[in-house]
Amino acid sequence: MRRQHVLGVLAMAAVIGALLFLPQRSTAYELRWDVRILRDAIQPIYNPSLTTPDNISLKPHEMVLAVEINGDARAYPIEPLVSYEIVNDVVGGVPVAITWCPLCYSGLVFERVWEGQTLTLGVQGALYKGAQTWWDHETGSIWSQVFGEALDGPLDGARLRPIVASLTPWGSWLEQHPTTLVLKQRLSVGAPNSAFHIQSQPRDIWVIGVDIEGAGAGFYFDETARLGVQQAVVGNTPVVAFADAESRLVRTYQARVDGRRLTFHADGTDLIDRETGSRWDGLSGKAISGSLASETLTPVPYFSIWDWALRLHYGKDTPIYPVELTAAT
Repeated sequence: MRRQHVLGVLAMAAVIGALLFLPQRSTAYELRWDVRILRDAIQPIYNPSLTTPDNISLKPHEMVLAVEINGDARAYPIEPLVSYEIVNDVVGGVPVAITWCPLCYSGLVFERVWEGQTLTLGVQGALYKGAQTWWDHETGSIWSQVFGEALDGPLDGARLRPIVASLTPWGSWLEQHPTTLVLKQRLSVGAPNSAFHIQSQPRDIWVIGVDIEGAGAGFYFDETARLGVQQAVVGNTPVVAFADAESRLVRTYQARVDGRRLTFHADGTDLIDRETGSRWDGLSGKAISGSLASETLTPVPYFSIWDWALRLHYGKDTPIYPVELTAAT
């Protein structure tokens, strides 16, 4: 117990030190040199233990970062994630990294495979553009969480494939995925980042971030939930963001079918495109009536993040919608 407490104190000191002293424009060399002895001071989960919903004590409103791959649904509660920051898991046969940076409220899931090699990701212990960094055990390369990109080492420049995931209340996820598994590990005594455990509660002021081939944009969650949908072109791809205010479920899709661009308005949890009048299920992206019935919108992975952190990564002019709200603030 004493060792866990000491590790927790060291981890918090590492995070504070990195935040205060590591330059936002730090080079990969500075990242590597500054944190060499601090790797895994915040201990990630390398061997997750999962259980069924009836064996876990989670309130319906508590937030989880959840994913479904090949019919295998799993939920990772935010409360322990703020202290572990990374979970190395295999979901539906796919090796994934479930990652959470409490400083940036950034939750992202990546396939932790590069050119056929499965990577084991640990907590590097420093910040890059205000967010966490990882290191992989196989090559020692250093990675940016938000970009999923290697900043230094043998894999410098490599980018991992983002996985479609959901930041959602446990009750909403469980209703949609009754056979889901859920992370069993809970907080240990002296767990680091304890000041951030409040992030397990629902928040309204965060950004739904989207990255398409390096181009970034965002949608304020609260405004998207109020409006039902928001749309933007990210890079060269039209994107529609859907958020349901009651369930707090979020979905992002390519706003086109067979090369035809579509614009949507919300009707409850359904979307209706203005071009054909077809009705779409906002949660699955499937057209349920109209001339486009049986078509399915292509999901776009989204991530949660604070607005300042999105712009620190993608540039100060990165659009966050609605633009009118952004300009007013």
